[in-house]
Amino acid sequence: MFMKKYVFTICMFMSLNVQLPLYSQQYLPIFEEGKRWVVKWQAADIVKHQTWVISGDTIINDHSYYIVDGVFVREENNKVFALRNGKERTLYDFDLKVGDTFQEDELVVVSVDSIKVSNITRKRIGFMSSWYFEVYKGVYGEELDEENPKNWDVCWIEGIGSSNTPTYYSDWEVIGPRHTMQQCYFNDECIFTYDDFFAKPVSSISNPVSSISVSNAVYDLQGRRVQTPQRGGLYIKDGRKLIYR
Repeated sequence: MFMKKYVFTICMFMSLNVQLPLYSQQYLPIFEEGKRWVVKWQAADIVKHQTWVISGDTIINDHSYYIVDGVFVREENNKVFALRNGKERTLYDFDLKVGDTFQEDELVVVSVDSIKVSNITRKRIGFMSSWYFEVYKGVYGEELDEENPKNWDVCWIEGIGSSNTPTYYSDWEVIGPRHTMQQCYFNDECIFTYDDFFAKPVSSISNPVSSISVSNAVYDLQGRRVQTPQRGGLYIKDGRKLIYR
């Protein structure tokens, strides 16, 4: 009897050890010494390539920050925080789930999966701008494939950053220059490229979001969010056109 219990205990321990890595993969930091990012800056026909590096570190309010392109960043509990003008805000949150909104409801999580690049598995989160659900789905009835990474407005990769720049969560609504990350290097080795953002998942893509309504969000007919609607103006709210009076 003792031997049977002993064998059973060993088998259970081995089983747990086999399954554990599937649920407890260690978080991969985005910002660490030796990292650099090549970002494409484009405005009309003008294209430039910029290299962003960690230029130092400092301690502010008992928190240790790296300095990247003049922005102070730190990571804690699967999140990245950025300090600008004395105020800290969340730059990344890798605990987000499908249907969650980010940064004042501007972005909606439409997919959470993982990809494998250079033999490293990384979590991937795909976003679409909230005005897509308000304008295209609500008013025009048009739909995009939310599972297709090429339809996302921005994409986050664990240990790499976003598909635009490492320290800006999105510039989908910016009229003018656009930023696109081209490569990420670690100790002079290229570990990620732009095409890798669209890699096939190694885990199932989460169910796409079928209906999102961002409360109190108001947009003009070009899909731009409006903070202060003007009287007599034609706007979109809750998927309907309306005139503010």
